[in-house]
Amino acid sequence: MVRFLIKGAALALVIVLTGTAIIAFPGAYLHELAAVINKRDMLVSRKPPRLIFIGGSNLLSLNGPMLERELEMPVVNMGLYANIPLVDYFEDIAGYLSHGDMVVIVQEYGSLINRSTERLLASERIGVEQFLFLLSPCKYLLRSLERGAPFDTVRIWASLIQLKLKSLIKFGTAGKIGIALRPGVPRYGEVFDANGDYRYPFLVIRPLLEGAAYSRPDISCITHLKRMIRTGGERGAQVYFSFPPTPESNFRLNRKQIEGLYVIMQREIPAALVNAPDDHRYPDDYFADTVNHLQPNGEQIRSRKLVEQLKKTIAAARRSSDKSGNF
Repeated sequence: MVRFLIKGAALALVIVLTGTAIIAFPGAYLHELAAVINKRDMLVSRKPPRLIFIGGSNLLSLNGPMLERELEMPVVNMGLYANIPLVDYFEDIAGYLSHGDMVVIVQEYGSLINRSTERLLASERIGVEQFLFLLSPCKYLLRSLERGAPFDTVRIWASLIQLKLKSLIKFGTAGKIGIALRPGVPRYGEVFDANGDYRYPFLVIRPLLEGAAYSRPDISCITHLKRMIRTGGERGAQVYFSFPPTPESNFRLNRKQIEGLYVIMQREIPAALVNAPDDHRYPDDYFADTVNHLQPNGEQIRSRKLVEQLKKTIAAARRSSDKSGNF
């Protein structure tokens, strides 16, 4: 019996070590959220001071090259998916922030006011968290133990192995093993540009999806934002908030909630606001498939407005730094 247990333990150890080696070995994961790895690497590769955008998929259409050219700062677009727990994502990359960096949070109203990431089903939470796990494995291992769910780590571990093996099989059998061995998401450079913007416009679908009434906002909606501002400041970075684009129909439906949120933010984090909700409400036909995704014509306007708004923010930050002698 003892001999059998020893053999079983040895086999389990071999499986664990083999699986861990598969995850640790450079390679792609067959899932779009693996782009967090590519975007992390992009952030590391750009020299500070940088202009860093973080938020959901509303940022994928951003015109980073124009912002970079007009503001004369390297632009890094970390935007990806609304249901990524934003404070975790921010903290996972905060170690790469440097003095002089400017971080602009652009979080969709749905996840900001409704705090949808707090109510994700366990299966979806793990599906998202597994890619953040790649950025900070120890953090998420400890978290699974703290919440009394150690098998969450096992599920993440097994899922990542499957996604990497699927990538190896798909591209290896097609004679494109080089694609499978690149870190992050396969063909990242074909999908995203050098700033992290999506290269392709969103499909146009009518009626727009995700238009729904929001909850009544309260101070808990921005607790994570205050935490991010504090964390960024500890790294010498300045953290700001820009309101996301929203169509007129969605704004009218949720006027009280959006205006209530703005009142709370003006009271709690006024120095972090680079604009107001009214600044980024646009005609419905500027949007593609959802209330969060702009078409190219709408994005040109949004990005141009951001340029003008951030010019003022940057100028004010520099004046403040001059006075404090830290610039």
